[in-house]
Amino acid sequence: VFLFFTLRTNLAGLARGSIRHLRYMKDILKKPVRLISYILLLGIVIVLGFIVRFPHTVNGEITVRPIAEFTLLLNDFGLLEKRFQHGGAESENKSSYLQMASTEMASLDLVPKVHDGQSVLPGDTLAVIISNQVSQEIEAEQSLVERYERDLALLRSPPKQEEVAEAEAQVRAAEASYQQKLSEEKRVKELADRNLVSAEELEAARAATLIAKAETENKSAKLRLLMSPPKPEEEAVILSEIEKQKANLGFLRSQLDAQSIISPIAGRVVIDHQRNGILSVVNNSVVEVLVPVSDFNFKLVEPGQRVKLKVRSFTDRLFEGTVVHIPKGAVAEGDQACFFASAIIDNEGGVLTDGMTGYAKINVGRASLFQQTMRKIASIVRVEFWSWW
Repeated sequence: VFLFFTLRTNLAGLARGSIRHLRYMKDILKKPVRLISYILLLGIVIVLGFIVRFPHTVNGEITVRPIAEFTLLLNDFGLLEKRFQHGGAESENKSSYLQMASTEMASLDLVPKVHDGQSVLPGDTLAVIISNQVSQEIEAEQSLVERYERDLALLRSPPKQEEVAEAEAQVRAAEASYQQKLSEEKRVKELADRNLVSAEELEAARAATLIAKAETENKSAKLRLLMSPPKPEEEAVILSEIEKQKANLGFLRSQLDAQSIISPIAGRVVIDHQRNGILSVVNNSVVEVLVPVSDFNFKLVEPGQRVKLKVRSFTDRLFEGTVVHIPKGAVAEGDQACFFASAIIDNEGGVLTDGMTGYAKINVGRASLFQQTMRKIASIVRVEFWSWW
């Protein structure tokens, strides 16, 4: 009611204009040529506006980037960082860090094994880190392992014939001495029975016999020990030391292997001239572009839709690809938030390189001009106009 009374003058003018137009149309009926031209013009407008379905696209400015990239750089903490990025439907972004030296006296040298523009395959060596600390520790651990192995071999080796012969001779000499002392004791005992020697001499003879017997047993025990195999406990002690040193040696060798930087992907080497950059391996057989999609067009974009791309470096060429991923989160771009849809573009001949800019169009279907216009009007009425109340 308020709008009616406010706009009553405009509504009255509209009514008068409509009546005049009807009278004008009545006069047109008397002129067939003009009537037919108006009917044709109206038909063209209806066909173009309501019937013909035009391609409907979502477009935006993009920057080309490779589908996969491996970068070797020195970060702000002085650590050597290996950064791997892979785009597409299953994007991946991970980093690993190397700190080969742990003492202040250790030195660290990085020696590149590739040059700018060189093609590499997965498993190729990109660079080698030379650390004097790791090399010295490996040599020290290796010498300890060798020493314990020699001790074990010596423990398990049979005795030398010369040592055995010498021990047997000592046993025979001790037995002969014992027999001599035993005979001497027997003679002294006979004399003591006839009271020809004192009891002290008999005790001395017996003591000498016992000493000779003990010496014989001692020499025999040494011979048996020389001929016996090593005890399991002795072998176990040395074997445990060998295993311990081998474990340390294995760790150090793994550190040494980690000093070889291996390429995880196939691609082309790019020498990075940034402040902290060293080199990168770029796979641009297929490239990725992130197309900004507004929240208004978010529901129109789906995986599998075709994408067309033009870059400023090759204005005469049209590149085509496919949408592979639509993120669930938006990124702030100025005063608006955009969803960056990931699209994979065929890069035949490798003409597209990292950093090229241009425009990409996502084909989201076909719609008439009336449908596209009404969709925008509906968004304004259902959201902006609704927000007033």
